[in-house]
Amino acid sequence: MTSARRIATAAVMQGRDLFRRYVALALMVALPLLFYFALLPGGYAIMVGGIGLMWSISAAALFAVLASRDTDPRLVLSGYRPWELLVGRWLLLEGLSALLVGAFVALFLAISRPTALVELVLGVALSGFIAVPVGLTLGALLPRELEGTLVIIALVGIELTLPGNSSLAPYLPLYGPSQLLAAAAALHGISPPPLWVSVVHGLAYAAALTLLAALLWTLKVRTVHPGPGRGVWRHH
Repeated sequence: MTSARRIATAAVMQGRDLFRRYVALALMVALPLLFYFALLPGGYAIMVGGIGLMWSISAAALFAVLASRDTDPRLVLSGYRPWELLVGRWLLLEGLSALLVGAFVALFLAISRPTALVELVLGVALSGFIAVPVGLTLGALLPRELEGTLVIIALVGIELTLPGNSSLAPYLPLYGPSQLLAAAAALHGISPPPLWVSVVHGLAYAAALTLLAALLWTLKVRTVHPGPGRGVWRHH
């Protein structure tokens, strides 16, 4: 079987497992929507809805990783490479993210009608794009869903409450999306950096977290071959 086939198979298996949790997925998507509608008609609703999307997608990524703890090592022993499993999972989750980003952007345009269309689209898209490696990294680092969920809640809460001009803000993963959404919502008291700075910041954070998640998960499911015809799975 080629790598492309293995990646596609991994994505399909991950999708079937993830969508069995349809109630949890629906609740995760409903939460940022509830916050958005609760804060209407103010511009801050866009900020909360866009950043809140990170909660939904990163939690889905976290659940996807933790649900695969038992199956991934078996797949590696049967011939799959760790990077093929991770790429399949990443493609599935980014596809799900793209669907949610499109739905949220359409909702914001229909109800809030922001004038800064480019900033809105880029802000929501970056929030969803970064959320996947955040969830993948936490899934590789933490042993249970509860701890990972609490960390995601903490990240979202800090992003939403920290002043945009804080010296800590540029070191957080959603600094770029939050600045773009602040510009889209025309929030008073916030002077966003140039658009390209926010985009580069978000993409750099996403790339760094993706590489970290790949390294951590590869270490967790790697196989050691002490001799011909023998393999030992080492799980950490």
